[in-house]
Amino acid sequence: MSNNVQQQSPLAHTQWLPYPADAADAAAIALRERPLLQMITLRGDPADAGFMAAAQAALGVALPTQANTVRDGDAHGVAWMGPDEWLVQSRLPHGTAGLPARLTAALEGYFASVVEVTSGYTVIDIDGPHAADVLAKGCAMDLHPRAFGAGACAQTRFFDAAVFLRRTARGITLTTRRSFAPYVAEMLVDAAREYA
Repeated sequence: MSNNVQQQSPLAHTQWLPYPADAADAAAIALRERPLLQMITLRGDPADAGFMAAAQAALGVALPTQANTVRDGDAHGVAWMGPDEWLVQSRLPHGTAGLPARLTAALEGYFASVVEVTSGYTVIDIDGPHAADVLAKGCAMDLHPRAFGAGACAQTRFFDAAVFLRRTARGITLTTRRSFAPYVAEMLVDAAREYA
């Protein structure tokens, strides 16, 4: 018996995204899902120079050590999630083949954990000059660029959903759990209607 299971976006069967549906109307705000981006939770000791060097060699980018910051490499970015935790997030669907195994092998012998969490999350880009305004309708965090500027990331809430936000050149990227995705998309579209 063959296994024909295919991974599917948590928003594949909703009408919410992309918003607005007509790209010509997206000058002020644009919402779109980037499904199936590879994500890996990495844990280890930042005080261990060997661990830090091995992780950098495997990822091609140094792990950020400053709270709520992101460092970008060619294929993916690495976000600080806690004192000993990082989120490795690909730029492309399905990411880099074999990255979890390669990272695990590079960190052998170190106190470390590598867990692929791709199927549990989705990413929504909130682009345009009103990205922070849309999020502010359901998020108490200060999203003004002076407080949440380039290279910044944060774990927070959007209405009742836990989300991870990252400032980008075009706006803000939101990562949320698969189970929250339809709710988050609906609330984002409702919040964005004023600007579209």
